Amino acid sequence: MAIVLMVRPWGLLGREEKFGEHGQVGDPQRPIRPAGPRGRILALALIAVLALVPAFTSSFAQVLLTDILIFCLFASSLQFILSTGGLISFGHAVFFGGGAYASALLVTYFDTPMELAFMLAPLGAGILAIGIG
Repeated sequence: MAIVLMVRPWGLLGREEKFGEHGQVGDPQRPIRPAGPRGRILALALIAVLALVPAFTSSFAQVLLTDILIFCLFASSLQFILSTGGLISFGHAVFFGGGAYASALLVTYFDTPMELAFMLAPLGAGILAIGIG
């Protein structure tokens, strides 16, 4: 996957997209509005319910809920990058994947502590970027 993203970040059978080819003109409108009073109360209620989860559920339910929230975070970040941010290519994923592979290899083969591997992951992505560039 990393090799495909380096060579063809727009997909195997696709073609490179250009900004404006689908009729986009001018600056995009502000798609996100600040939450009103009702939205803020709902967010606070959700945070309160999530804070009570460890007291009333099993450890399996806590892990499952954590995984669900992580996937929601990934999905919302992808939404912001692709729609609001206007990114039209997944080419940046090569660098994220390179950093993730570098940190996983450090932990697996060199017994590096996880915290240090996370801090060294951008270094792995930078080495990959220099090699591509």
